[in-house]
Amino acid sequence: MGRCCLLLFVAYTTPWAQDLFPQDLSAGLKLIQAGRFHDALEPLGRALVSRPAAFEPNYLLGLALSQDGRKVEAIRHLRVGQLAQPQHTGLLVMLGVLYLQEGYALDAAETLEAAGRKAPLDEKPALLAAEAWHRCFRFDKALASARDTTARFPQSADAKFRVGYELETAGRFDEAQSAFANAVELRPDFVEARVALARLHLRFGRYESARQHLQVALGANSRHPQARLELVKLSARRKETVRARQLLEGLIAENDSEPELHLLLSRVFQDEGNAAGSARERERFQQLNRTEGAGGGMSGTVSSGKSRRFDE
Repeated sequence: MGRCCLLLFVAYTTPWAQDLFPQDLSAGLKLIQAGRFHDALEPLGRALVSRPAAFEPNYLLGLALSQDGRKVEAIRHLRVGQLAQPQHTGLLVMLGVLYLQEGYALDAAETLEAAGRKAPLDEKPALLAAEAWHRCFRFDKALASARDTTARFPQSADAKFRVGYELETAGRFDEAQSAFANAVELRPDFVEARVALARLHLRFGRYESARQHLQVALGANSRHPQARLELVKLSARRKETVRARQLLEGLIAENDSEPELHLLLSRVFQDEGNAAGSARERERFQQLNRTEGAGGGMSGTVSSGKSRRFDE
């Protein structure tokens, strides 16, 4: 009898006799829920060995890997999960976001549009789709997507802002200003919209209006880099060189590798009559631009990602 029980115990506990898929999947899910994404990889990997084409382990592995910083691997698993459940909204949104983060803008746009169709009451996929089309240089589709989102979500400040952003890109500044103003009406502390309005007012020499918007923006977020940069430009335009220099020196201390900051500081030094300081900052500006050029430069990076497909 004892030998018989032992044989039954061994048979029950061998991998080929007992399906551990549910336990491994459950363990991985619990670890994800606890924020232990790296630890979740082991049980989910075991679950995947049992069911390599199943939706659940691929979806959960995609989530865990993305949070663990392994985004390309995450995309691969999510694509397998997509084959199993092509209409799963959560997967489509996650996959679209990862495509966008990794520079596959065309894949992102198409995936996020599909997610938007599956979730018509959620504005997030539509707004992300507009951003993806923008990165593809399909500004017409980006604007159309943003307008459609605004029509479906008329109380969305984010949608109004996206319309303004696309209109500003197209050089339609009056319409952009109206859209940004609508966003601020819906959300008075919308920092990015305030900064955008300040930028447009500054463009047309409306300095006091620009300052008012920047004061509100910086009151909401005193460290906002773009708001501080626009304040630098405003101060420089008004020949408030001491203020502009102090602001620029603070920004450069935080991020020395941004060429525009050094170019602006060079111009401020020039306005102050500091030829040596101006020359030094201009040289730093040129050095940073040469470094960018050696690495392919902004235009090369954007161009290569414009229509790049995953796994091409």
